[in-house]
Amino acid sequence: MLERINAGGKYLNCITAVHVFGSYARGATAVGDVDVNISHDSRLDPDVDAEILDRLLSSRDWNTPFRKALQPSRAVQLLFNRIEMTIAPVLVYERGDTLEQTVARVESIAEDESAGRAARDPVHPALEAVIDDLARPSRILLTELASRGYISAFATTGSSTKSAGSRTAGRSN
Repeated sequence: MLERINAGGKYLNCITAVHVFGSYARGATAVGDVDVNISHDSRLDPDVDAEILDRLLSSRDWNTPFRKALQPSRAVQLLFNRIEMTIAPVLVYERGDTLEQTVARVESIAEDESAGRAARDPVHPALEAVIDDLARPSRILLTELASRGYISAFATTGSSTKSAGSRTAGRSN
């Protein structure tokens, strides 16, 4: 994904920063996923800006073109322009960086045997079966809605209940 960002392209040229956070950023040697925040400014390309505005006005996900351009692996959890929702983010790419600079930043994240999985936000009991299948913003929103009584049941049929801790994502032991 970082190679694609450095290579550039219609949407990729609008990416201003990439931060990792969570267990990977803390140096955990086994992680369930890599949490990434992509900061972008669509105003850097007038065509992209017009498309994003059109998607917003037509109630479509305005981040979809960026997600498609990035082609993240399944082990990558993306946030877009939500750096304020992250804890202890680590900058790995800044607009104008070379691939070598980006790789050097990633490699500078020291492995820490004691760094385990991040503490999870409080979760509504009805979400426990699918907790590892939800991105943090979704967990927070659904827990808040359920706690306030706006949602009373969750459909969990067919969802994966694999533990995210049983997979590795980009770290070798």
